[in-house]
Amino acid sequence: MRAIDVLARALEARNRARGIERELEVRRAHLGPQGHGYDVVRISGALDPMRNVDNLLDAIAPLEAEREACLQDVEDGRALCRGAAALVSETAGKVLELHYCVGCEASFIAEQMHYPESLVQGIIDSAPAGLDAVGVPRLMQAGRSA
Repeated sequence: MRAIDVLARALEARNRARGIERELEVRRAHLGPQGHGYDVVRISGALDPMRNVDNLLDAIAPLEAEREACLQDVEDGRALCRGAAALVSETAGKVLELHYCVGCEASFIAEQMHYPESLVQGIIDSAPAGLDAVGVPRLMQAGRSA
């Protein structure tokens, strides 16, 4: 796997995780305080106020699992960037992490790091290919132990 693949997957996963978190917030809002409990349930089950709660909980579980998978992809991207910072260039590692794992634009990164935007954009565009020469597994291992 190439470095750009890991980083692109991290960026996509970060965006997807944010969407899932918004969806979970909406669904959890529907789980707010209920006006009645099991004591009002008819024997036939025709009026079961907890059925909707159970259905919402069942719908939330797969979303939470997907969110966790997305966060793992983001963590893989972070590990790669930490490895790049440790083994290649601290600046490149930080720029790549801010761009791919946090979602910052080049102009914002340049402003925060006090670098020309053209330098930051150059790192974003060219550094992933340079990381392949070091090796993605090696970088990720170094990043996980950092």
